[in-house]
Amino acid sequence: MLLRRIARPLFASWFVSEGYDAARRTEVHAERARAGVESVVRLVPRGMFGGALDRYRQPTRAQLVALVRAHGAATAAAGVLLAAGK
Repeated sequence: MLLRRIARPLFASWFVSEGYDAARRTEVHAERARAGVESVVRLVPRGMFGGALDRYRQPTRAQLVALVRAHGAATAAAGVLLAAGK
């Protein structure tokens, strides 16, 4: 039981730290996200889902920044919940 009380917050601190960093320094993380988005886009065939995803095949800089900021906030929130044991 003592190990769980120490281990969970220590493990969660990485998620909080990385999520906060991604939400605050979006420009740096957006460059790395572009490569990830491009690799996923290659796996999804054109016209899938009625072509709804086709407009995101070449995401704009603003779309990437918004994506990174949302992902960072969600990661930090998940880390807080993990640390709290929820």
